[in-house]
Amino acid sequence: MGEGLGQDLVASGTITEEQLKSALDYQRDIGGSLLRILVKLGHAKEEDLLKHVAKREGLQIVEGDDVKVDEEMAAKLPEDVIEKHGVVPLGHDATHVELGVADPLDLDAVEEVRFPTGLEVKSRLVASRDARTVLNAS
Repeated sequence: MGEGLGQDLVASGTITEEQLKSALDYQRDIGGSLLRILVKLGHAKEEDLLKHVAKREGLQIVEGDDVKVDEEMAAKLPEDVIEKHGVVPLGHDATHVELGVADPLDLDAVEEVRFPTGLEVKSRLVASRDARTVLNAS
């Protein structure tokens, strides 16, 4: 998924080549997610990045009041996983957990949810602020 994302963001006009270079330098020096770094450096708004990634990867964005925590699934996940990755368990069935993520490139988050639940993960995009709001309320 991450392959070519930076260049794709440049080609779409979401960020400039210079902004991508500074974000990649930051990532090389400090580490972290390219999407989060772009937001942190003020190169792009999270909402614009989510829309771009949703279109590029065919993922659904869940926003505002539609972001609801599946309490049963949240109880099965280690709190540190939810906090560390800022993920929101949105729902589940017998074989899948629907997981709200701000960064779909965070494969560690997916693995840290898949392992304790034994379920396949379906990612949905959720803005960080929406995730924090519902996680703080539950």
